[in-house]
Amino acid sequence: MIHQIFSPNPSVLMDVSALAAAGDCVLLLGDGVYLQEQAAAHFTVYVRAQDAATRGLAVTASATSISDQEWLALTMSHTKPISWF
Repeated sequence: MIHQIFSPNPSVLMDVSALAAAGDCVLLLGDGVYLQEQAAAHFTVYVRAQDAATRGLAVTASATSISDQEWLALTMSHTKPISWF
């Protein structure tokens, strides 16, 4: 499953942890990119490059920067996407 996080609220990560299973990943989008460091401590993390750049953030070494095309491929490679706002 891919967990697409749009919220900058750290409590969302606790909710994701309750549902996450082995092999799940987290994609940070919009203001969710502010959670890079916290999310990377628990999940495989992807960050939409454009959202990080728009907010003046660099993608950390513990996360993988992805383009819109890579976002589509990542979503298609997981059977169930879930969005967190």
